[in-house]
Amino acid sequence: MTGCYQEYEFLGDAILDFLVTLHVFASSESLSPGKLTSIKSSLVNNNVFSFHIIRLGLHKYLSHHSPALVNVLNEFTGHVTDADRQLYPQLYKSPFIVAPPGSNCGLISPKVFGDLLESLAGAVFLDSGMDLMVVWKVFYPIMRETIEAYIEDTPLNPKREMHEKFPNLKFEDPEENQSEDKEITQCKVVYDGGEQIGSGKNKKTAQTMACYLALQKLKAEE
Repeated sequence: MTGCYQEYEFLGDAILDFLVTLHVFASSESLSPGKLTSIKSSLVNNNVFSFHIIRLGLHKYLSHHSPALVNVLNEFTGHVTDADRQLYPQLYKSPFIVAPPGSNCGLISPKVFGDLLESLAGAVFLDSGMDLMVVWKVFYPIMRETIEAYIEDTPLNPKREMHEKFPNLKFEDPEENQSEDKEITQCKVVYDGGEQIGSGKNKKTAQTMACYLALQKLKAEE
């Protein structure tokens, strides 16, 4: 057993990518390659892996020696869980942006959460004598609901979805930063008939959050 999870994470990353791809392909032979790619990218990403880890409570067993990391992980889990420390289930609806209920600030999942799930897959693979079927028997129940939901209704990256709806949309800096936190970046998306401000730790996250909120507004108006 190594003292670092990274070797297992490297292996588990490839294994989960392969197993999810194989399952989606076998379950959805009538879908186009583009649709299959969209489903896979929704399922195999750091946000969704982080949601699985928090939902299962596995983040509590992460061993490390970084006080700074403790603050980052605690802050993130505090934003994405309720008073009973249970993950908000609606977060799964948008795997490309972590959007806590009632907030206009998008979050970035700590990479270590996604790495933890992948390292567990790598460890199971090695411990089972490199048996891929054993890995899938362990991980399919964890991912089954999400797999079925995303095959039925595949989420798109909010920026991509907004560009498809409004090819002429543009991003602007708000006239005034409405956040009291100076480390938060804000961005405004302007589209036909409306505009929306989103926030995040960086410009990319702020843009994605602005598009996510704009889409929520448009769906509410339908």
